[in-house]
Amino acid sequence: MGVKDGSRSSRPGGVVRGLRRGVKGRLVGQRQLFIPPSDYSYVALDVETTGLDPRRDRVVQVGLVTADVDLVVTWEGSAVLDPQCDIPAETSAIHGLRSSDVQGAMTFEMLAPWLSSVLEGRRIVGHNLGFDLAFLEHEYARCGLGPPSIAAQLDTLALARSQLPHQRSYRLTELAQALNLQIERAHDACFDALLSLDLLRYLERESSPDR
Repeated sequence: MGVKDGSRSSRPGGVVRGLRRGVKGRLVGQRQLFIPPSDYSYVALDVETTGLDPRRDRVVQVGLVTADVDLVVTWEGSAVLDPQCDIPAETSAIHGLRSSDVQGAMTFEMLAPWLSSVLEGRRIVGHNLGFDLAFLEHEYARCGLGPPSIAAQLDTLALARSQLPHQRSYRLTELAQALNLQIERAHDACFDALLSLDLLRYLERESSPDR
């Protein structure tokens, strides 16, 4: 547990907020779950996992960024989770989380009620969002729970392919580089969620009739 200040916390555990944007949070209980502001319309979401199959693999990090109706960030945070299984070395090489890093962290079952309260009734943003939602659906099912009801899904991968048909790559970081969007750290759930929100903002600006 601990506050996320742009580098990985040395202690596993709860949801932590980023100080980079000066967004305030509130502690709840012993696991340091921060409650985001209530006045938000969008939640950008990203998960890091132990593999690519949601039926077999598990979530090891959830990143969330909330934004108002104008896509202005109001809160950001991430949770590192104990998947209760080993993280393969080839997967750790991608997102940097090893089994030893997450041992003793909260489980998804502990996170689930809080996560549902953040996502319920909101517009969810993500890059290849179906991947993230499939993993969450299976994690909820393992807990004997249904996933939260969301207002809309905004997949920036699908939107980018539709609006920017001549890009060489639609991978999030490569697309962001091509569009001159700021990349802070790839394959960290919170920063990837933030980047997908930046991409949505870019796409909406480019498609605006007032442009």
